[in-house]
Amino acid sequence: GPGGEQYADLSPSATSYFVSREAFDCHVSRMVASGARCMDVADLHRFYQAGQSAARNARGERGVILTFDDGWRDGVETGGPILRRHGRRAILFVTTDFMGKPRFLSRADVGRLDPAVFHVGSHARTHRMLSQLDEIEIRAELSESKRILEDLVGYAVETLSIPSGAVDERV
Repeated sequence: GPGGEQYADLSPSATSYFVSREAFDCHVSRMVASGARCMDVADLHRFYQAGQSAARNARGERGVILTFDDGWRDGVETGGPILRRHGRRAILFVTTDFMGKPRFLSRADVGRLDPAVFHVGSHARTHRMLSQLDEIEIRAELSESKRILEDLVGYAVETLSIPSGAVDERV
């Protein structure tokens, strides 16, 4: 995964969320060994409809949701094989204006993601703090990102990770 001198030019506000390949593999291995399962988007919808009891399935297995924000190329290239090897999935929240920039997935990359490993959700268009925008800008951030991602992945994008958690009643 990302780390060290390869990312020395990035702000610690970004790199503080990075974990090494070894650490991520260890985390997923421990999750598997504990009996936890990766919740998918349908599980996430049930969770919000039914409450926390939906975090366990009919067999009583605990649920964990693995997420990747922004659309970093290294996250997919590092995390994807680990998830695949362990038979687990994650939600990849993509900031659409980041696609094609250095270190980020391209539009073609997003369109080729294995849906058995990554389910794509929106992380808005520009990654601006939505609560600081007016209503027209908020709607544009979310609707444009959704439209672009749906065109790339071919399914409804119904999940959103709000950039920086900047939420208010309007968002």
